[in-house]
Amino acid sequence: MASVGEALDQPGPNGTPASLQAARRLVARALAESGPASAQTDHGLADALQRACALVLRNIQEAMGDDGRDALLDRAAFKSETLHPVVRQLRDPGTPGISREQLSAAVAADSMAARAGIEALLASLIETLARLIGEDMALHIIARDADGNLDREASRGAQPPDSGGAVS
Repeated sequence: MASVGEALDQPGPNGTPASLQAARRLVARALAESGPASAQTDHGLADALQRACALVLRNIQEAMGDDGRDALLDRAAFKSETLHPVVRQLRDPGTPGISREQLSAAVAADSMAARAGIEALLASLIETLARLIGEDMALHIIARDADGNLDREASRGAQPPDSGGAVS
């Protein structure tokens, strides 16, 4: 039987790891909140990516404190930047979170690479947190919306393949 972390790394029905599916849903939700016209611009994409990151990082900070958030983000960024070098550019040393200015510059330079990098970073955060505290708790932390409600659409993709997609 696969561990939670292994389940999140395993490809789902479409060949994409469940953690990446969940990250893509979080980004898609942030883009949908921007509106169709705004989501088509670099500024709108940068805003949506920043909102998705800020929400997830705020949720982690509330659950694990500043040090926990920073440690998880450092680990996720290190893991993600191998395949997505843009992730290296998104952080200011000594500053928590993702730099809005650097994210905007990355989107302006290559919007697809910036989006893929953020999605990979969020997926790595989900995987790392799930390994530490378990998938259910990780999903409750990561996929809470601004009102503290579980975003079932965002968390649905992060279920192990044999769970049927149910969120408890």
